[in-house]
Amino acid sequence: NQDSLFVNTNGHTVKVLRDNQDFTGNLVQTSAQIAGNGVLAWDRAKLTSTDMKFKPNKVDAEESKIEIGSISNDKIAFASYNVESHVDFNTRIGEFKANEKGNLTEFPFNAYASSMDEYKWDIDAQTIELNKGPLLSDKESYFVSRKADQDGLMFMSSKALFDMKLGIIYAENVPYIDVADSRAFPFEEKVTILEDAVMKPLEQSKLLANRDDKFHEIYDATLTIRGRYNLGGKGDYEYKDKNRTKQVIFFDKMRVKGKEDSTVYASGFIKDSLNFTVSTKIGYKGSVELSSI
Repeated sequence: NQDSLFVNTNGHTVKVLRDNQDFTGNLVQTSAQIAGNGVLAWDRAKLTSTDMKFKPNKVDAEESKIEIGSISNDKIAFASYNVESHVDFNTRIGEFKANEKGNLTEFPFNAYASSMDEYKWDIDAQTIELNKGPLLSDKESYFVSRKADQDGLMFMSSKALFDMKLGIIYAENVPYIDVADSRAFPFEEKVTILEDAVMKPLEQSKLLANRDDKFHEIYDATLTIRGRYNLGGKGDYEYKDKNRTKQVIFFDKMRVKGKEDSTVYASGFIKDSLNFTVSTKIGYKGSVELSSI
């Protein structure tokens, strides 16, 4: 085409757009647009596509891969594949939408992945907003741990903020987390994920043990979830005797028996000073254990 100019960078980088972003690959310039097949790099980001469209200080791609650089030297912060990309270098905002439902976006620094399908990247603030978009209208969106020893720990979430400066995922709209045979309910439906799949302890949370039979509820709990079958924590339990008299027992330890038998146990100690009674005339002091089955 006599109106087209073809440029092959031969593995070298060329400066494109107003802010001198680096491009490697093939460029085609026509009177209407500049298109690219290759890799566009800037700051700590890399956009790869066979069909980029360049506008004044903007780039669009219907099918692309976006990787956003390392928080530490060896771990990428964010990677999403097969997304529609729109990056505006004037507003310094990048918007990405998954082309296929079910594709997971990776957070290698945090050793987590998410099925949410819409992302808004504030380049200067170094934050990424995650949302469940219309593509997933008939499905729940979720986070899943990529750490092998967490055995696929997962939880539903339809909104999150990833702070790349701190390397922290703030997940919202988390109704519950299933751990062992029980179910944890985070306070205000919020969960925080730190580096290497560490979940911040859930303060002021609740545990239903177990989730099917709902035998026991531990409340005002601090729960440390380290995996699908790994739970620690403490919390209060309301004991009712046969006269329905209520007394509070504080459990200061929790554990899961194991993977094969995922019963949750909570243990504590009833002090003499509590004047605890099992029934009207029978007092009790000493160790106490609760089981989820």
